[in-house]
Amino acid sequence: MTNEQLLAVPGIGETSLAIIRAAIPTQPTGGSHVSWLEKEVARLRAGEEPGGDSFTVPTPGQWITRWNAAPADERLRVAQQVIENEESAARRFEMAHEKRLDSPGPPERSSDPLSMTHQTPVGAIIEIIERAPAASSGLVLPNTLRINGVEIPVPEGACIQIHELGEAEPAKVTLTLFARRITIAAEGDM
Repeated sequence: MTNEQLLAVPGIGETSLAIIRAAIPTQPTGGSHVSWLEKEVARLRAGEEPGGDSFTVPTPGQWITRWNAAPADERLRVAQQVIENEESAARRFEMAHEKRLDSPGPPERSSDPLSMTHQTPVGAIIEIIERAPAASSGLVLPNTLRINGVEIPVPEGACIQIHELGEAEPAKVTLTLFARRITIAAEGDM
């Protein structure tokens, strides 16, 4: 494209044009534009690893392969989810950090050696929300579940039961979730 054609694209000014032109070699080094393009494609695909399926956790190379094969809108959706997860993780860290600072001493320990944790249990943060609400009908139709800020897929038709709230008892929720992996082992054996 000529400079005039690039400048005609909305949002591209002289600064953007200079950046674009700097990224495009005017004289291919070591051969033709075809060989330069082949090298560029090889650089972008470096690390790809075939195999894996959507039911298993991919290796980093398989993840790169899936990423490169995905259409741009899917990559943008995944990138947005990663950004949201990072923000959520940062909020959770800050909340726990503040809680530890406010704590008068070390956490209590359970005397029961068979308890699931040796610290006093802390409830999970359950968010049952409606993402992208429909027209303002006044009704909330939840379509997203998050546990401690992480979006969790729920089988279609699964029941989310919020148990009756008592004054002296913590809130309880029963969920049916998809599981990617289930591990039952002693902590040191994992």
